[in-house]
Amino acid sequence: MMKLLELFNTKKKSSVIGTYAALLLTDTAKSALDDFCIRYAVPNKCQDYHTTIMYSRKHHPDFEPQSSAIHHGTPLCFAIFTDRRTNKNCLVLKYRSLSIEKRHYNLKNIYGATWDFDTFEPHVTLSYDIEDFDISVLDIKNLKLRLIEFSNEYSEPLEEIS
Repeated sequence: MMKLLELFNTKKKSSVIGTYAALLLTDTAKSALDDFCIRYAVPNKCQDYHTTIMYSRKHHPDFEPQSSAIHHGTPLCFAIFTDRRTNKNCLVLKYRSLSIEKRHYNLKNIYGATWDFDTFEPHVTLSYDIEDFDISVLDIKNLKLRLIEFSNEYSEPLEEIS
């Protein structure tokens, strides 16, 4: 019995250290990205596509997602971002969306939200580990998506495990 209590008492606890908010892609947009990634054999394709609009290391308990808002983005290009935690190369689709950029900056201004990067670069991650995949073979003209539709803004607490 004592062993069980010891295990229970040593279980790691989490504490909220910030707020995360993102938008989901519509089914049409997800399907187009899936088809594109399969066609080009993108390694380790993501299962859930989203775009992050707030990753604040300051907790915002009063934040309310705009779950009914619809946003659109125009695909621009493919790029590689390096994941700071894993040091792996991620494949992203960069896009332009004035409404999403405005939403991001409004969250910073209204809530005092922080951002870990110098600039906000709207993107959708297609793979969190492309290994040695050569992205120069990707042709954005073959992406059957001229406009990316986003909806269902949601929020989650950022937690630190102690």
